[in-house]
Amino acid sequence: MTSNMGKYAEERVFGIDLGTTFSSIAYVNDFGIPKIVRNREGHHTTPSVIFLERGMASVGHPAVDAARDFPESVVSYIKRSVNVPGFRFEHEGMKYTVEELSSFILRKLVQDAEEQVGSRIKNVVITCPAYFGVNERESVRLAGEIAGLAVRQIISEPTAAAIAYGAAEMSEPKKIVVYDLGGGTFDITMIDIRPKSIKVIGTGGDPRLGGKDWNDRFMQYVAQEFYKATGYDPAEHDILLDYATHWEIHRQCEAAKKSFTTAVKAEIAFSYLDTPFRLEVLRDTFNALTKDLVNRTLAITSGMLKDARKKGYSKFDEIILVGGSSYLSQVARSINEKFGIAPKLYHPEEAVARGAAIFGWKLFLRDRLVERISSKVKLDVDLGEFAENLEKVARKAATKLPSLDDLSEDLVLTLDESWDPSEKAAKQRESKKVLEEELTDIDIDVPMKAIEEAVREVADDTGFALAAVRNSMMEIQDVVCKSMGFLTKSKDQHETVFIVIPKNTIVPAKGEKVFYTAVPNQKGITLRLVESEEDDEWVAVEQTTQVGQAWVVLPPGLPARTALKITFTLNKEGRLRMTVTEKHQGRKIDFSIKTTSVIEGAELAEAKSRRDVFVVN
Repeated sequence: MTSNMGKYAEERVFGIDLGTTFSSIAYVNDFGIPKIVRNREGHHTTPSVIFLERGMASVGHPAVDAARDFPESVVSYIKRSVNVPGFRFEHEGMKYTVEELSSFILRKLVQDAEEQVGSRIKNVVITCPAYFGVNERESVRLAGEIAGLAVRQIISEPTAAAIAYGAAEMSEPKKIVVYDLGGGTFDITMIDIRPKSIKVIGTGGDPRLGGKDWNDRFMQYVAQEFYKATGYDPAEHDILLDYATHWEIHRQCEAAKKSFTTAVKAEIAFSYLDTPFRLEVLRDTFNALTKDLVNRTLAITSGMLKDARKKGYSKFDEIILVGGSSYLSQVARSINEKFGIAPKLYHPEEAVARGAAIFGWKLFLRDRLVERISSKVKLDVDLGEFAENLEKVARKAATKLPSLDDLSEDLVLTLDESWDPSEKAAKQRESKKVLEEELTDIDIDVPMKAIEEAVREVADDTGFALAAVRNSMMEIQDVVCKSMGFLTKSKDQHETVFIVIPKNTIVPAKGEKVFYTAVPNQKGITLRLVESEEDDEWVAVEQTTQVGQAWVVLPPGLPARTALKITFTLNKEGRLRMTVTEKHQGRKIDFSIKTTSVIEGAELAEAKSRRDVFVVN
């Protein structure tokens, strides 16, 4: 069947991997195949490096080339500054936030892709590390907004990689572990992949652990060897603070690191103050220098697997390696030694963008289905809410009750042989109850006939196969990467933290807690939002990180001891909505958290206004 995607060209949703060291953009072509779009220079990936000069930003390889001669004008590893309070890059009297700098990278990717595909790009899905919390995800979304893009959704990088892997490699249900070691961040995620669903079981990671740390360790070693060989005093001649020398050492260390995938040694050669220096480095030396970094990833992996076991997932089938730094030979070997399984390297630099493109393609088809279904059936809900729940609406229409086949499959995949029959029976009853509640929560009823008609019409209209359109209703389920709660006082007036939504809770998620006013006519409450690695109901303050606060103005005239229900609602992409409901008259107050690490207000408006005059190439 011939595709009709041409008429929908500008509605197509592209997938963007906004990486610490490299970024890329992809889309699903007319034949349903995810394709990376080459940049103007002909490469599949673009270095996430920015060279600023006189109202212009050069992004990618030109910026890398400029770094040696104009290092003070070059920004790299910007993703590591996300959620750093007060971060600004100052250049020629201008101050640039993380969001605006990231928007330059997004603009470069989109502009180059528009040249290749021949149509305007507006709608995008952008990925971020699974371990990014509320502020970091909002920062990514705002970067897209500043770039002039409609950010349809923010999804986790390992989830995107699993989508790509499931679409291309899966022939049967599996639980996989995605080991994602990028240039600046590390994520480890267990994911349950099936024909009708992709469900994240648990995740862990470190937003400040990645290939950059391997480079830094290597460069420090080279500098130490230089001082030993030449007699230079590092206090007077710090070669890593000399911009030109720093970038030359960085370039050679990066090349040597990559060569160690096959070579057993590499040579570093440079000159400083007319003093030539050569150093032969063995792969074993490099591995020894960075062994502790690999061990950190293994420890984080063990912690994630421990959390997964608490949820009944004691086994997994495969480990796949994604992220540009996962090609290091020490990574696969260390994983095999630690966990007794040989990992698979899966398109380390492209899997995330491909998966984001597939996710965007599903959003595009879902939009078409919602249009068709809503033209056939009178809906009493907002179309956005209907679209968000389309997968469950379709399940409800097909079964009216939780599928016992799905339930049996759940049990096979989540329970190992160590469970005795009584435990299995209890688990089955519990799972059935959860599934029943899940569908009971969906108050939207659509006849199966209307859904099937819409599927056929969308397939005819777009040229995609019926199966592909049906698969656009596949459920993709993520989890909260960190526990979320707020600071409060215990009965003995000590500060403590109440966790409203524990980590690894399935999103969308909702949590609430009731507190009481202290005095009559209380004016308001200060609510300080925190994130934590712990998932207990009450957590010590020192085990949390504050991400923002709000002053919530209460209605006048409330008696003392009025119950206040604080509700957190987290949507699929990790955006948080908060409300307080006072139980005296049932009034609800919506409020937002003010943060110190995400652009907002006048600064956000200014960044958007500069988009029209600031040239990006």
